[in-house]
Amino acid sequence: MAYSGAVAAMIGWVLFSGVFVSAHASTVQLNSETILGVFEREDPDSQSLQVIPLYEYMQLDLGDVETQPLSLHLHGWVRSDLGDGGYYEDDSDGELLYGYVEYAPPEGSANVKLGRQHVYSGVINDSLDGIGVAFPLGPYISVSACGGYPVAYQEGNGSSGDGIYGGRAALHLSPSNEIGVSYKNISDDTDTVENSAGVDVSLSLTQNWTVDGLSVRNLETDNWKSHVYQTWITVYPFSIKPFYQRYAFEDYFDPEAPGVQPFRYLQGTDEKLTIVGSDVIWQAFSRADLGARFKHYDYDLRAETSRYAAVLMNLYGSGDTLSGVEAGVMDGDADQNKYGLLRGYFFWDTPLSFVENWFISGDVVYAHYRQEIYGRDHSLFISMGTGKKIGGENFIAELSGSYSKDPYFDSDFRMMLVLKFEIER
Repeated sequence: MAYSGAVAAMIGWVLFSGVFVSAHASTVQLNSETILGVFEREDPDSQSLQVIPLYEYMQLDLGDVETQPLSLHLHGWVRSDLGDGGYYEDDSDGELLYGYVEYAPPEGSANVKLGRQHVYSGVINDSLDGIGVAFPLGPYISVSACGGYPVAYQEGNGSSGDGIYGGRAALHLSPSNEIGVSYKNISDDTDTVENSAGVDVSLSLTQNWTVDGLSVRNLETDNWKSHVYQTWITVYPFSIKPFYQRYAFEDYFDPEAPGVQPFRYLQGTDEKLTIVGSDVIWQAFSRADLGARFKHYDYDLRAETSRYAAVLMNLYGSGDTLSGVEAGVMDGDADQNKYGLLRGYFFWDTPLSFVENWFISGDVVYAHYRQEIYGRDHSLFISMGTGKKIGGENFIAELSGSYSKDPYFDSDFRMMLVLKFEIER
């Protein structure tokens, strides 16, 4: 990956600061997650390849912002393919997900992060190499800002000509009520690829009624790209969660953005999708919930609609044991939106008294289509796993396998071994 001199200097400063923080850190926390997977794929010549990826995720936190002003946070992964090779030849074999130094004075007046970080604030939901700051302006207003190089755009032509900056200002009506406005600008090779502003709300209107949501406007096209809102209403023993979502695909997607964006094929169609619905949960029992789920999808240009309705049941056992069932029906104008869905899942904590700290989990999803799609009228997904907790939660070993088939894929079988451990002092 190519870096400009500014990015290289910033990374050097982070590493230097990390040495200083490690020498003075009062707390150290190390988390490791090792994942070994096994599956098969076909290459362009229809030859079967056995893919055995070995992943190592490592997270290190030096210092605690609650007890000292300066701390260091690192998280990254590396991968090696132990199989036939070639499957990941066009992909990166590792990445630093975040690595930053954080300064937070004891009085809580400000917060500064320098390095690779992920910023989630209003319309900003991006990883960047740079700086992020947040501070209050009196008791009712807070401000945050960030700037640097967008990580997603560096893998193509390096960071030259790239940039990201933005910020958010929030009005705090009370500790649990705020309204924010935010802005983000991203450039790739000096060309602006995203220029957005948004308004977000998080309101607790009563003790049993909350509302939150975000509206985002594309400043390049001068149109709204999305509205996403939900509210949570509790009228014992019922919990009701209505939601509203609307997406304008021509304004929503960035055609130059790297990576895979689901539904990006709709970009340029001027299509608009509206989704409304609600979950209703009946919580009258101590160890069980009953509920219903409703969703309505409406496309403007295609004049096509679909509706999903389902009944839900969740059961709670001792410890972390739980299980649930969802049975639903999708009814739409297109063939792929006419099907019945049945899902069951469980997590069984300590299934037998003589296997303490063991657990078993499972998930099954079956869909039956009214009309065949590519010669198949159903899809199936099955996943089973088992594992053991050693030393409380400090070490967990889990072995799982999954099998799936659907109209778009003949079959897929995977095995996975996951090892997790945590050290803290």
